[in-house]
Amino acid sequence: MISTITMTTLTMATNIVMFAYLGFMTTISLILFLASKEIIMTIPKEWAVVMSRVLNVGVVPLLLVFAFAVVMRVIEVLGKL
Repeated sequence: MISTITMTTLTMATNIVMFAYLGFMTTISLILFLASKEIIMTIPKEWAVVMSRVLNVGVVPLLLVFAFAVVMRVIEVLGKL
């Protein structure tokens, strides 16, 4: 009985840490992609425009994940009220 509770608690704690780490890495990746896109957009060459569009492939999914993470945090905070 005690080992089951301990394993369940350990699994839940591991999941919380893993999701916090993934949220952090998503945020850092999104910032880096957006900064790269802004820097590349300042170059007045055709390849820079193409590269800017290519970076959108990474930015859009990261924005969706970031929005989902923010919504989940808001729900978590409102649930504790």
